[in-house]
Amino acid sequence: MSILPAVIFWSFISFVLALLYIALLLFYVEHWQNQASFVETDIRRKTTVSIIIPARNESARILTCLDAVLHQNYPANLYEVIVVDDFSNDDTYALASSIQKHNLRVFQLATLLSDEQEHIHSYKKKAIEKAIDQSKAELIVCIDADVVMNEKWLRTIVAFYEKTECLMIAAPVMFHHQSSFLNHFQVLDFCGMMVSTAAVLESQQGIMCNGANLAYARQAFHYVQGFKDVDNFGSGDDVFLMHKIHTAFPGACRFLKSKVATVYTEAQPNISTFFSQRFRWASKNKHFKDRKINAQLLIVLCINISIVLNFCCWVFNCLFCFWESSSFGILLLLQLGVKSLADYIYLSTGATFFNQKASLWWFVPAQMAHIIYIVVVGVFGNFLPYQWKGRQYKK
Repeated sequence: MSILPAVIFWSFISFVLALLYIALLLFYVEHWQNQASFVETDIRRKTTVSIIIPARNESARILTCLDAVLHQNYPANLYEVIVVDDFSNDDTYALASSIQKHNLRVFQLATLLSDEQEHIHSYKKKAIEKAIDQSKAELIVCIDADVVMNEKWLRTIVAFYEKTECLMIAAPVMFHHQSSFLNHFQVLDFCGMMVSTAAVLESQQGIMCNGANLAYARQAFHYVQGFKDVDNFGSGDDVFLMHKIHTAFPGACRFLKSKVATVYTEAQPNISTFFSQRFRWASKNKHFKDRKINAQLLIVLCINISIVLNFCCWVFNCLFCFWESSSFGILLLLQLGVKSLADYIYLSTGATFFNQKASLWWFVPAQMAHIIYIVVVGVFGNFLPYQWKGRQYKK
């Protein structure tokens, strides 16, 4: 029986996926470029801010983070820093408590809880929620405990908030101290994420954000009842909250395109922690209700799966000398060519903006690794358990 009709049909599917993929990435690039970089030129200096830092086992980085946060070029009487130690097994709480600043408060999550600990599914969400209970500021800014930033970071966020009057701000996150292929791979991955985040938010074609650098109005948080109904998921303190605010206030979520407003963190040091982090991020995808983003993610997953399938079919047919091997070889080259061209334009756009062009030297091996990474995380991330900071999470 001839398999020619099946080959033709699969070739058509592969070609369509390639077209959809390049169209999607060019859409991201176009909307990124259409958005002007924000420059803080005028600020009222009246907005009160609570910077919330949930921290678990961050003794190696908490002091560096707090040093950067406490030396912001913003009136100290208008912003406070609230650290909530999330049952750390190291000296995170002691180190944070050792800093004597009038606008710094440090809590242990255990002391803020009553008898509800056994019912907690996401300790980070609970830590943020309890920290917000302790504050009264107009603007909530959440960051991770391992980030550092420019001294004008906070005033830039506040200026954007005051100028746009938006209710939620997704600000950039980037890596520093690149030294290995894995580090550069993550830099390129995040360059793409930032371009995508800006594009979908500014075009209103979905929502994306990163909880390592996120701001929102207190009134919006309370209006949507915070993390209610999404607190049973291990991750998603960022996108689930943004989805609730976006649903209640369409168009009120914005991306702050600014190098000054960027926070920097360390890339995951090894493959194990990298995949644990990405499985944690992927675990929320099946619960995410943004159809536009889900459709975009599906296109990305499908083209990478089709590339892997075409490669496997090509190898199989070469080994067994089937004539269809040339068909699969052509399909493979076509998809790799289209994906590589689209990815290079897409990633170089972000890398240029964030001064990370050195990582583009790793583009070719990163391209091959990215295909495997997307397939593994996209397929298995929805049901495999993962471990993060000493806690085991089940799907």
